[in-house]
Amino acid sequence: MILNLNQLRIFQVAAKVQNFTRAAEALFLTQPGISKHIKELEEYYGTRLFDRLGKKVVLTQAGEILYAKTEVIFNMIDQLKVEIDELQGMSRGTLNIGASITIGVYILPEILGRFRSLYPNIDIRLDIILNRQVAEMVINNTIDFGFLGAPVIDDRLRLDTFSQDELVLIVPANHEWVQRDTIEPHELLVCCYSNGFTMSDFI
Repeated sequence: MILNLNQLRIFQVAAKVQNFTRAAEALFLTQPGISKHIKELEEYYGTRLFDRLGKKVVLTQAGEILYAKTEVIFNMIDQLKVEIDELQGMSRGTLNIGASITIGVYILPEILGRFRSLYPNIDIRLDIILNRQVAEMVINNTIDFGFLGAPVIDDRLRLDTFSQDELVLIVPANHEWVQRDTIEPHELLVCCYSNGFTMSDFI
């Protein structure tokens, strides 16, 4: 026989009410069904769990031991349900976040501060690291999600736009671009390459 929680619950209720018929009514089962489950438990443990005194049943020494343990088991199960419900309701838990340097230093602190005021029991852990390290930690399931300053192409990742930032180019007063309102990305690349820079210098 394979022991299951349903049998232990039946045993626990029967022990509390000290009557198989009343246990059957409480559990919406038949009295023979209660007796059958108790018999299977007694066969499993190789000993009597109840002494029958007319319509009343009382626990044997083995039954008292099992009853004490079932109380612990079902208290733990009930507490587990409460903790999972709290987790789903944002009442407790841990949030592991990774962010590239600019986002982690300048953008997220205010946002996470507001989040903490709404959910004070959530433990927030923020790793401020390089862009490529954020992606690696998400892939390795080290963090729950990450914020990237530049997109990373990887089929294992799902990328969504979190926020858009306006970049402002600053040049000397005598620069050829000083009178222009916009600069195309390819022009900036050409300028950077001509001055010995590569894209890796900016990521």
